[in-house]
Amino acid sequence: MEALKLKNRHLIPLGNWLATLELSGSDSRKRTRFVVALQGRLDEMEKERIKLAEKYCKKNNKGKPKMKKDASGQQVYDFSKENRDKFANEMNEYFEEDYVLDVLDSNKEELKAIKDVVLNTEEKFSGRQATEYDEWCEAFEALNLD
Repeated sequence: MEALKLKNRHLIPLGNWLATLELSGSDSRKRTRFVVALQGRLDEMEKERIKLAEKYCKKNNKGKPKMKKDASGQQVYDFSKENRDKFANEMNEYFEEDYVLDVLDSNKEELKAIKDVVLNTEEKFSGRQATEYDEWCEAFEALNLD
């Protein structure tokens, strides 16, 4: 069975980039369905992030995760240096895992449309986004949808 394989770390940037594109008609609807399909994995990734953060963060006297405010005033988990590194290492491993989206009769046309959008965009990329874009292209180029 044919499948699209993307690293977890590419899902958010790809979804965000697709959301910025001005597409019309059926291409826009196909993009929306694709982004909705990604959302399930993004929700799973957020749950995994919270689970790992709560595993490694400091705990209060009731055993609940300890929070602190970061430089911007946001509430964040409070980690010891050692556990922050452990948390970061496990998250990096998770981000390197593949997200696999099987090609089915029900999503083949939307994947064709997204493949066309990604491979034939007129947008210019630089820096980190250029590297991400190249990796998205490799994933879609490996996808045989004929």
